[in-house]
Amino acid sequence: MVLVEATLTDGPPAPRNEHHQRTLPGKADKDDAGHLIASVLGGNGDRINLVPMGQQVDRSKFATLENRWRKIVRSGGTVDVEIKVRYREGPRPTMFVIIHGPTGEEPDTEIIRNRPTKRKPK
Repeated sequence: MVLVEATLTDGPPAPRNEHHQRTLPGKADKDDAGHLIASVLGGNGDRINLVPMGQQVDRSKFATLENRWRKIVRSGGTVDVEIKVRYREGPRPTMFVIIHGPTGEEPDTEIIRNRPTKRKPK
């Protein structure tokens, strides 16, 4: 398990590293190199902040959380985030347990399974 903890605040986005996103080890076919802490929220683009994520996980489930957090920090608040990245075998996570919420409030818990992206039938 890997544990990521952060207090998100409003600030400039961090630069992305497209090379690391393209060459991230452990990506399955159609996976994204997903940021644990989004670059728009200050998460860096280095491999330490990237993990293989199914497209649905990265572009929908994580994006929904990131948009919620972004609204809070843009309105002057802060968000406490704890992400537990769970692995079975190899470098591709199987699950994310995310405990999050505005600083000082009761946090919410989300459990996201990192399922591979299904191929579209030909």
